[in-house]
Amino acid sequence: MNSNSISDEVTPTQFFLSQNYPNPFKEKAVIKYCVPLKTKVQIAIYNAEGEMLKVLVNEIKNPGTYEIEINLARQPAKGESRLAEGYYFYKMVTEEFSSEKKWFCINNKYGRFTMKSLLQILFFFLLVTQICFTQPVSPPASQGGWYLQNPLITPNTLYDVALTDENNAWAVGDSGTIISTTNGGLNWLQRKTVFTQNLKEVSFVDQNNGWAVGEEVILYTSDGGNNWINQINIIFNFNGVDFIDANTGWAVGEDGIILKTTNGGFNWWLQTSSVNGNLLDIYIIDENNCWIASSGAILKTTNGGATWGSSSFSAEIRGIYFSDLNNGWAVGGGQTILVLGSILRTTNGGLSWSMQELSGWRDLHSICFRNNDEGILVGESGTILNSTNGGIDWISPTGGSTNDWNGVAFRDDNNGIVLGSYGHMMITSDGGSEWLSNPSGTTENLQDIQFINDSIGYAVGDNGKVRKTTDGGITWFSRMWGFIHTSFNAVHFIDENTGWVVGIGDPTIMKTINGGTSWITISSPATITLEDVWFMNENIGFIAGGDNIIYGCYGEIHRTTDGGNTWSSVFSGSYVWHQLIFLDSLNGFAVGNGGEALGHWGAIFRTTDGGMNWASAYEDFGTWSFNTIAYSDANHIWVGGGSLSHYPGPGKILFSRDQGENW
Repeated sequence: MNSNSISDEVTPTQFFLSQNYPNPFKEKAVIKYCVPLKTKVQIAIYNAEGEMLKVLVNEIKNPGTYEIEINLARQPAKGESRLAEGYYFYKMVTEEFSSEKKWFCINNKYGRFTMKSLLQILFFFLLVTQICFTQPVSPPASQGGWYLQNPLITPNTLYDVALTDENNAWAVGDSGTIISTTNGGLNWLQRKTVFTQNLKEVSFVDQNNGWAVGEEVILYTSDGGNNWINQINIIFNFNGVDFIDANTGWAVGEDGIILKTTNGGFNWWLQTSSVNGNLLDIYIIDENNCWIASSGAILKTTNGGATWGSSSFSAEIRGIYFSDLNNGWAVGGGQTILVLGSILRTTNGGLSWSMQELSGWRDLHSICFRNNDEGILVGESGTILNSTNGGIDWISPTGGSTNDWNGVAFRDDNNGIVLGSYGHMMITSDGGSEWLSNPSGTTENLQDIQFINDSIGYAVGDNGKVRKTTDGGITWFSRMWGFIHTSFNAVHFIDENTGWVVGIGDPTIMKTINGGTSWITISSPATITLEDVWFMNENIGFIAGGDNIIYGCYGEIHRTTDGGNTWSSVFSGSYVWHQLIFLDSLNGFAVGNGGEALGHWGAIFRTTDGGMNWASAYEDFGTWSFNTIAYSDANHIWVGGGSLSHYPGPGKILFSRDQGENW
């Protein structure tokens, strides 16, 4: 079923187990792994129940990069059975390292998907990769074109962006910054890594396999950016990277260095050219034809890098793009500040170039063409220019900013992204004709908000929406997807990692212990609408709520001492509770409304024994309901109320100066 091979051009610096490629697969797949030191390695296949089915590797390995070929077309060895259609696990174990991957096997006799296999694949990928679908945020009807994409997604300067389809994109920048989006750029997620080097360019060939290069690193991910490894251990700074598939790619950088790989970056081979300057960008059309932008020259190969020709220029070429083998564009600026921004164009594959200089002292950083006629380039001081005639003429779109723009990419004819200094980013929805400010967010009703500190906050609302900010509310991104049958009414975090959300629907209580990256469902002890949640610490907490009904109302308060795993009822009766707070471990308040057949009234209940018992502290029969409570300390407590949502009436604010004894 497998064979091992080793390449020793570059010794790995850390352990690594790749995702099999392709995945799912029908007959053949390859698994790659790295061993940085001599050690015993075991790699085995397991079924979904954890039963070991086959050992692929079980021996001492020297430092190096290995690969295993799984070939289902071969006849199984004696005593072995062919793998049935379904999903499996494979695991690599050494004394120093352990890693596990999941994969799907397609193996029916007709060589095609059955309905069962389609359902299995759908379930498998929903489970493993947590794929989900969200409602995209629509821009204001009166606004077209470019939308300012949440300034300060990251405070670091961004240099490049790569897109694989209309939804998925990755961007890189200073201090190891890697951010990604799965909804066309409406929301971006910071990808945490151990690398702090400035990253200059990124390339993805699909939603899983990508590379980012920068100061002395060529980083690789096989899981969409969740985890990255450094594939190289040499002292060179890299500026450009491009791959045409999961195997073949180039990386370029300072001192004229050109590296090529044909196995996904697990081995790199040095190529030589006549240029010893700084290589800044690379663009690949196919496995043979490739162009490189540099300080004062453009390099070209037609034989996969075996030989390189060059054309010299007085400008520093920063970015290069080709729409086909003949039509290409390059942009740059002066090698001194006295040279204007420059645009180069070729119609013969780079054999000759015509230069166009722009007025004004500005460098041009990146260029992208959607076809032979329509293109866009970006540069310093807010430069964004459009061309609709193959780069002969360039015009500025409507609106703009003074940010330095470093990268541009389009996912289709209309939708594109530019990014630049200080983490600024914009998107366009009309091919770049217009761009306007449009903070990212959600169109759903939001019901509750909480800030853990000056930076981190959460907001929850209808259709399972949980939003998070890490920059004090300037930008927000999704922290839960897929629970469209739940409306969350309240959120409570005790620190940056541990929090709960409650509401109505299925599920009604959920908990996270990693800052909202993932959530677990907690069984609810109540059948009522949950209006609020409050936790004193990771163990002791409360949920409260209720429902107004035709003949009155009914509500409950429940208490947990194990983080929500189990609950005990501490109050039930003719009251609906809208909000809970605790001043300390003993003293707390619940506000809401009481109700009978003849009407409703505002109610404040109090506990002095840590929520075990609750008693009325104030009830106002002239107010329909108390809906909210807040405090700055035990002697400054405010309660707000008024009408119920379906009964118009005046509002009322109560204030207590003595820990709720009098209002």
